[in-house]
Amino acid sequence: MRATSSNRGFTLIELAIVLAVLALVALLATGRHGTFRNNARITLAQKEMGNIRDAFASYIDDMSPLPGFSPAYLRIANLLAATNLYARGGCRADIDAGDWDGLHRAPPAAFRGWDDASSRGWRGPYLLSGGAAVPASTFPAPADCASPGGPTWAERGFFPETSRLSLPADYRNGCVYGFPGEPALSDPWGAPYVLQIPPPQAFVLSAGGLAPVGETERFRYARIVSAGPDGILSTPCFYVNTNETGSVWGPAQRRASIFAGRPEDRGDDLVLFLHRPDAYRAAYNHEGDER
Repeated sequence: MRATSSNRGFTLIELAIVLAVLALVALLATGRHGTFRNNARITLAQKEMGNIRDAFASYIDDMSPLPGFSPAYLRIANLLAATNLYARGGCRADIDAGDWDGLHRAPPAAFRGWDDASSRGWRGPYLLSGGAAVPASTFPAPADCASPGGPTWAERGFFPETSRLSLPADYRNGCVYGFPGEPALSDPWGAPYVLQIPPPQAFVLSAGGLAPVGETERFRYARIVSAGPDGILSTPCFYVNTNETGSVWGPAQRRASIFAGRPEDRGDDLVLFLHRPDAYRAAYNHEGDER
């Protein structure tokens, strides 16, 4: 007796179609889940960057009244240290034009504690690390890799070339975002957040040489940057000058450093300015309102 169509099993073709549909549904679900997870990480990174910005605001309020305090060489580690950093790359006195070796430093004691009488000084840590919101880590070394066989942190852009810039000697080895082993904060993708501050050349106004610009003015353009989902720090900060003089930049180089490049030049980085809107102007007017 022949089987009727109502009780016969699936054919191989029908089974293959069902499996293909199930695979497609699983693929779409996985893609939606991946997109949702990545968007959640972006939201978390934006929240963490806001926390870092608020911590820097408190830090500057306390420290800026100190004679000789210079914010232009701060890093994320300054918010996390058990005592305020003073040695390599710490709080320096203002540096005279032409003396970029950091010889003029304020007394260390002035930057390592809070003075109730004058209501100024250091009273950190300004940002507690280790919680769920801002994971603690250490800044990597240039040759380290985030994963076996992956690109090094230098290749990821965390140790830019700075030898041609007018910076203190400690920074000419590329450690402008952090020194290996010092406290750091990781973004949701495992890369350290960095604080970018434009170099002095970004404020040269004429071809006659380096125009003195206060360290506070440079810090007004400071921004917190996350390397984003791809872990590559794409946002330009220290534009490498190829001129023989090593000091005179054209308008394009200044714009790239002051405004961290156009948004389309940042890759998937997340950028948060500390003191100003995220703006990119066609020209930098030192006399204008947008400073």
